[in-house]
Amino acid sequence: ARLTPKFCDNGKAVLRGCNVGDGKLGESFSQLLANLWQVEVKAHIGTIRGGGYWTTGKWKQAAPADKTQDN
Repeated sequence: ARLTPKFCDNGKAVLRGCNVGDGKLGESFSQLLANLWQVEVKAHIGTIRGGGYWTTGKWKQAAPADKTQDN
């Protein structure tokens, strides 16, 4: 929670660990962080290679629960 005030109004968090956004656990984790930090969280699904800079391009995104928009 101490990180929350460090984000800009339109800030986002990107979690680049292998499979960090995968499955129900990854989805729950991403949503928990989005709600805690009050920013969008983008979590990687798949394997990261090349020292963490190349990805498979698959991501799970979570928006804070109280900032979601009905479209």
